[in-house]
Amino acid sequence: MEKEFKQLDYNGYLEWNGKKQQYTPAALKIKNSLCDYYIIETEDGIYADLLVFKDENNLVNLHICNALKLEYDLTINLLKDKYGVVTFKQDNNVYGEELFNKIKDTYSLIDEHEEKINDKFSLNSITVDLTKTK
Repeated sequence: MEKEFKQLDYNGYLEWNGKKQQYTPAALKIKNSLCDYYIIETEDGIYADLLVFKDENNLVNLHICNALKLEYDLTINLLKDKYGVVTFKQDNNVYGEELFNKIKDTYSLIDEHEEKINDKFSLNSITVDLTKTK
């Protein structure tokens, strides 16, 4: 089975993630068309998923989405074709900077900043134009 993204609506999100998720921020944003939800499905179920928060500068929070880590090229191509400018966010202290550096070294960087939550936790974000390579 060739891997490809399939976009799901609110009901599809609940079908795959369970009704217990119906009041989570992600589910409510999908329901209100503020977030797009994609999956890569295999014969064994969901292989990877991706949430794009359109109301937050096309934010992809790498804490809750694994598609970029599992299928980098496929995910980048989807994001480039559908959104162009995308913001990626994660805690580099927890997840490392390898993925961020790969994106920054390849695509046109628009913004980069760190949001310090406390002494142990901070969120790093980069906004890039995926249609422009270096």
